[in-house]
Amino acid sequence: MLSEFDNRTGDPIFDGTLKPALAIDLEQTPFLSLLPDQRVRSTLRLMNRREDERLTRDAALEICQRADSKAVIAGSIISIGGEYVLSLEVLDCRDNGAVIASQRARSRGKDTVLDALSQASAALRRDLGESLASIHKFNAPLRQATTPSLEALKAFNAGAELARHGPNQSASVPLHLHAIELDPNFALAYAYLGRVYMNIGEVQRARPYYEKAYALRDRVSEREKLLVTSFYQSDALGDIDKEMETYRIWMEEYPRDWIPVDGLAWRLTSNFNEYEQAAQLFRHAMQLDPQQPSSPSGLAQSYLALGRTQDAKAVLDAAFAMGLENTSVRSVRYEVAILQGDAVAETAQARWSDAQPATDNLGPVLAFTAAQRGRLEEARHQFQRDVQELHPAGWDETAAVELAQLALFEANFRHSGVRRDADASLALARRTNLPTLSIAFAMAGDSVRAEVVAREIERSSWLSPYDRRFSLPCVRAAIAISQNNFDEAISSLELMRRYDLGSGMGFQSLYLRGLAFLGKRDSAKAAAEFQTIIDHRGVAPYSPNWTLAHLGLARARVLANDAAGARTAYQHFFAIWKDADRGLPLLNQVEAEYSQLR
Repeated sequence: MLSEFDNRTGDPIFDGTLKPALAIDLEQTPFLSLLPDQRVRSTLRLMNRREDERLTRDAALEICQRADSKAVIAGSIISIGGEYVLSLEVLDCRDNGAVIASQRARSRGKDTVLDALSQASAALRRDLGESLASIHKFNAPLRQATTPSLEALKAFNAGAELARHGPNQSASVPLHLHAIELDPNFALAYAYLGRVYMNIGEVQRARPYYEKAYALRDRVSEREKLLVTSFYQSDALGDIDKEMETYRIWMEEYPRDWIPVDGLAWRLTSNFNEYEQAAQLFRHAMQLDPQQPSSPSGLAQSYLALGRTQDAKAVLDAAFAMGLENTSVRSVRYEVAILQGDAVAETAQARWSDAQPATDNLGPVLAFTAAQRGRLEEARHQFQRDVQELHPAGWDETAAVELAQLALFEANFRHSGVRRDADASLALARRTNLPTLSIAFAMAGDSVRAEVVAREIERSSWLSPYDRRFSLPCVRAAIAISQNNFDEAISSLELMRRYDLGSGMGFQSLYLRGLAFLGKRDSAKAAAEFQTIIDHRGVAPYSPNWTLAHLGLARARVLANDAAGARTAYQHFFAIWKDADRGLPLLNQVEAEYSQLR
C-alpha cells in the first residue's frame, strides 16, 4: 500500500498530489497490486480511526499488517536550494518496516517533479524484480500518463475522490472541468468527467468528453488507455461488442485488475442474459479486490435473476457490513426487499434515498415500483420531485428521461396525461428519452407522433449500434402494434430474443411480443411470452411490465376459452394492484373484463 508523501518543502501543491500520481504510475505494471482505497478506509474504521486520516508511514505499516498486505511504499520530497529530491522506500510490513528497496531522484524545478517521480518509480519496479521488457512496455511517463501540471493533477485527484466516495458525484464536475482548464490535454480528466455525466444520465454531455479523451489516448499509460477506450466504445460509440473485447484484452494484460472483470460481467447481465457467467466473473472481481464498490451489487443482481434471492441478500449484507452503501448496493437491496415482501427493508432504502440528491437517489426505482403496484400518482410525485431538482441544476437530459418514463406508464395505464408529460420531456431534451417516448405515443394509440419520433431517432447523428440493436426494434414493434400490423411487430422483435431477459430490457421486448401475439389471437404464444416475464421477475423486480404480464396472460387465457386460468391470472393482477389508484382507466377496464368473465 502507499503512504502519504512526507512533504518537507512547505509547498502545499505537493499535499495530496504525489501519492495519487505514484498510484497511477504503479498501476501501469501488471506485477503489482495496490491496496484499494475502500480497503484502506474499512481497515481504518476497524482501528476506530477516521476514514480520511492522513496515512503516515507508521499508520500505513499498521494498515498493511491488518490487511495482510506485503509492503508499504513510502515517499518523501524535500527542497534543497532550487532543486527537489524525491525518495521512495519499500518497507516490509511483516518485518517491522525493514527496507526492501529504495530509490531517489532529483528535479531541477517544480515543473519536472513528476518526471523525477516517474524515474524513481521505474527504478523501484526494477529493484523489486520486474523485467526490463515489462518496464519498457508498461512505463508511460507521468506527465504523459496524467498531466505535467501539478495544479491540474491536484484538481483531478480531488474530483476523482468525490466521484468514487462522495455522496454526490455531480460535485466532482467543477473539479474535473478545472483540471481540463489548467491542462486541455489531460486525457484522464476528460474520461472521468464523461463517466460522471454518464452515471448521472447526461449522455449528450458525456459524449464530447469521451471523444476528446479517446483522441488523447496516446497520452496515457497502457492501462489507462484500455480504460479510456472501453469508456469511448461503450458510451460514445454504443459498440458493446468492441467494449467487451477491450475488457478481455485488459484482463489478459492486467490479470490482477478487477475493473475489466467487473465491466464485462455488468455487460453480460444488462444485455445478454448470461447470469451464471456474470456471477462467476463478479465473484472473481471480488476475489481480486474484496472491498471494491461495484461487484457486490452486480453479483447480487445476478443471483436475483437466477432466482437465488437469499444468496443475493447475503452478498448485500456482507457489503453493508464492509461499509459499502452506494446507490447501486442500495438499489439492489431494495429489489431484494420487493421480492421478499420485506416492507421494513423497503422503507429503509426509500428513506435513505430521500436524503440523497436526485443525481444519486433511488427516485426512478421508487417510481417504477409505485407504477408496478398501480400507484401512478405516487410515481408521478417521485418523478416530478426529481425533475424539480434536476432541471434547475442543468441536468435536463436526466429529467427528460424520467418524464418520458412517466408518459409510458400513463400510456400503458390508459391515462390522459401522456401528451402533457411527453411534451414536457421533449421540451427538456431530445435524445435518450426519444425511444421511450415513441413507444409511449404508440401505446397511447398515437401512431403518427410515434412515427415522427422514430424517424427522428433513425436520422440522428448519435444513433449507435446499441440503439439499433436494443431500442429501435422495440420502437418499431410498438408502432406496428398500434397500427394492427402484428406480423411486422413480431418480425421486428425476432432478433431480440437473445436479449429478452437482459436486466436492461425491463421485459420490454417480451411484453411487446406478447401484445403482438394477442393481436394475432395466438393465445398459446402470447401466454408463453407473458409467462416468461412472470417466471423471471428477479431479472427486473420493479418493472411495471411484470404486472402487465399478468393481465396479458389473463387475456390470452380468455382467448383460449380457459375461464379458470383467466380468472386466476386476473386475480393475481388484482392482488398486485390491491392499493392501486382508484379511477385508473386501465383498472376500470380490467374490472369490467373480470366481471364479464364471471
